[in-house]
Amino acid sequence: MRRLRAYEDAMFVRLFRLWAVGREEQRSVIPVMHEEACKLGYKESAALACASLFELVEGRMGRKLIPEDGSSPKFSEDERGLIDLVRTAPSLMEEEGMR
Repeated sequence: MRRLRAYEDAMFVRLFRLWAVGREEQRSVIPVMHEEACKLGYKESAALACASLFELVEGRMGRKLIPEDGSSPKFSEDERGLIDLVRTAPSLMEEEGMR
């Protein structure tokens, strides 16, 4: 169970880091996020839902979310915060949710 959670966390953060690159380069990365999400077994709507969540959190916080370096196995404080946020809505990770 712990390994599955770590894997899920890493895949969610992967989508966030792809989104953050697009934000910095001022280009849409939804197609890339969608492709990655589908490879990971997420539902069709997962990439768009995640992008919307990231934008909503940034808007609410009034600042950009900060990712860890793309190749780092560690999570930034903001990435850990996003993981905690998603964990508070377990249905997103259940069969009826994102997967």
